[in-house]
Amino acid sequence: MKLSLSLFALARADECGDCDNHIANFNDWHGNPSVTCSHYVDPKDSLSARGACKACKVACIPSEEACPTVSEYAHVQWNKTAKKLAAQYLEKYEKHLIEKQAENTARKVARNLDQEQAKYNKIKQKMEEKAEKAANKQAKYDNYQAWREEKRAENEAARAQRKQEKKERKAAAKAAKELRREQRLQKRELAAENKAKFSFYASLEFYYHDVCPDLHLIDAIENVNARMMSQYEKVKEEFVEAQNL
Repeated sequence: MKLSLSLFALARADECGDCDNHIANFNDWHGNPSVTCSHYVDPKDSLSARGACKACKVACIPSEEACPTVSEYAHVQWNKTAKKLAAQYLEKYEKHLIEKQAENTARKVARNLDQEQAKYNKIKQKMEEKAEKAANKQAKYDNYQAWREEKRAENEAARAQRKQEKKERKAAAKAAKELRREQRLQKRELAAENKAKFSFYASLEFYYHDVCPDLHLIDAIENVNARMMSQYEKVKEEFVEAQNL
């Protein structure tokens, strides 16, 4: 008996290949303690290693705490092949990460270019001001030295004051603009990162609705804010509407 079980386990490992890794990666990705994903074995294939693993099917089931009595319905299991899971959830998430990295790189290049252009404009402006000041100084010196010195001091003070006020206005406007941009990016980032995960939760809740109509998987996530909850409900509504079409 032990020998036959060992051969069965060996055959299962051979047939499944990297299935265990697929399941482990998927569990790490969704990270919800109220959901457990494992090998799905169809009852009619339970005695066949090849039948159990040939498609690397993955079953995800809520925990007893999140969905009481779910263990009594062992035959009711949300399941998909690892290939479909990767395409619907993991690949979508990885695609978002790649797009985000490319976007950050492009933004960094553009920011460096803007900084270099700003430095050039600043040096150019200083050179022009210096040349203009030198010419004006010489002209005034030739004719009205005393007046020139007094007027120069007044102009310098007035120019310094205007320059400081302008600098403060620009800094305040830039800070406000940067804050608004950062808020927009955070909102987009939150939506992009969580949409695939929320779609997975909605799929499970829809599937197990008859067994556990009050299943609410987002409750298991810590530090859920109002924006995440609103997005979660929106994704659920879209998913349910799509399934009912």
